[in-house]
Amino acid sequence: MTPPESGSDPSVGSRLSCDGHIGTLLYIGKVPPTKGTWFGVDWDDPSRGKHDGTYHEVKYFETSQFHQLTVVCVRDHLVNGPGPAGALQALCPDVTELDISRNLLNSWRTVAQIAAQLKKLQHLNVSENRLQLVDDPLEHQGSFQSLKQLVAWDMKYDWSHFLACARMWPDIEELKVANNNITTLESPPCGVLSRLKHLDLHGNNIQDWEEINKLGSLNMLEYLNASSIGVSRIHFPAASSAAKTHLFPALKHLNIDNNNIQEQSPGDPQSAIILTVIPRRPSVSQYPDRNPQETLSQPLSLPQSPGDPQSAIILTAIPWRPSISHYPDSNPLETLSVPDKLFTALYQCLTVNFECSVQWVSVSELNKLAALEDLKLRDNPVTNLEKMESTVQIIIARIANLKMLNAEAVSVDRKGANAAFISNDRKGAEYDYVKKHGREWLSVIDSEADRERFLTQHPRFPELIRKYGTPEEGEMTTMQSAIKFNIISIYSALEFVSPNEPEKKIVQKLPRSIQVNKVVAFAKQLFNTGGKTPSLSYVDTKLPDTEVPIDNIMRDLKFYSVEDGGQIVVRW
Repeated sequence: MTPPESGSDPSVGSRLSCDGHIGTLLYIGKVPPTKGTWFGVDWDDPSRGKHDGTYHEVKYFETSQFHQLTVVCVRDHLVNGPGPAGALQALCPDVTELDISRNLLNSWRTVAQIAAQLKKLQHLNVSENRLQLVDDPLEHQGSFQSLKQLVAWDMKYDWSHFLACARMWPDIEELKVANNNITTLESPPCGVLSRLKHLDLHGNNIQDWEEINKLGSLNMLEYLNASSIGVSRIHFPAASSAAKTHLFPALKHLNIDNNNIQEQSPGDPQSAIILTVIPRRPSVSQYPDRNPQETLSQPLSLPQSPGDPQSAIILTAIPWRPSISHYPDSNPLETLSVPDKLFTALYQCLTVNFECSVQWVSVSELNKLAALEDLKLRDNPVTNLEKMESTVQIIIARIANLKMLNAEAVSVDRKGANAAFISNDRKGAEYDYVKKHGREWLSVIDSEADRERFLTQHPRFPELIRKYGTPEEGEMTTMQSAIKFNIISIYSALEFVSPNEPEKKIVQKLPRSIQVNKVVAFAKQLFNTGGKTPSLSYVDTKLPDTEVPIDNIMRDLKFYSVEDGGQIVVRW
């Protein structure tokens, strides 16, 4: 403490200078057993003071004690350099975590000069700086000798830039490079990122999962965030559909939220559902102008009256699959007669829910990861094919070792009075899966070609049969060519447009039962909203000048009476 000079009138919080030393006034008052009024000063130079604000075991004020700091954040503070040589090390030598994001730093050389003074630095955030690369990264390796985690969001770097810098971080374990310009990847050179356990690629426009596979040689990688990177399909190389891949041997946690994972793109010419309308009469010459094949996207008008007992409808379905060439031995056309008693309802509307297990091939591919335990797979088109409970069960049944799905624990067995309502239990999910596809399994088991096609779709099925046995006849779900009839239309082909991006028009089939909040999330993926949440409205083809706001995110899309050909207008 310092006795005050006569004539001065300072107050607590004032900055002052004494003999060339600068500090902050934190106490004014008496200090027994001494006489007079004393100033308590927190000196900027910790070596200047004689104590820490305590005198005769009485605490009068708290000093900054920079030398005890372990976490420092100077984000957006116009920092442009390391300061005087050695000053940072003398001031706060024990810092383990430093945030220097969004400052005026211009090169990795400057960052290395800062890090070299913090021998215990383990966590460093350099996000939103524009840092020039150095000619010889190995020259600065000693500056980052303790560094374990680096956060480098929005640096405008591609992957090659990060690989060049990575030579400076010999023991890095966690690398967060979200929202950069990474579109392609390459396997790190020998000795680079060899200790990496956590990698965050969120928000980079990578799109192709084959690029992700190039990182499969990171043998210690346990966590991968590949959310919002634009991928649509997942594939891992393996000896068979049921074998494990050699890639990512330690990967336990995978986040692939907010992507476009699906097995079939809208408008694919190899995807079709065709209705063949045939009058059950000796002659059809009275309908010379009628094209007997009409797709679901066209209005259906029946040539016969609903009550005519001589009328029939035949449904011809081409299965929805990546390529017909994958199934060279099969006839893709299957027909199913509709009972006459449905004609009255069918005269109003006829739709088909085409349940095709090929939609889940990307999910089955994840079972090839030997160590995968924790998966986040939300806001992808593939997860909208079924109700949420069914989606959860399908994913659990297809990936053997999952313990966490979408941040919820996967239980081993159903327990408790409400067990019937638990969707994320493994035993129930797997057994329901066996019952659902058991009949199809029995139909292909004697044909090698058909069995191989089935196992491409359901690679875990033999394992589950060994585990639970073949279900009894009465337990198996009856599926006629995997086609269900619903009197109410469940899908609508909608055109997404936006005045913000007028050149972009995208047609997408969506379940009418989908919640609006999921449609909003999907619209954010389709358009470059800059992270903003868009507003939606609907335009019916019959009322092209009227926009209906889609303003309740908890409603189902069908609440707004959407129909094929309608427009979803996206604004932000």
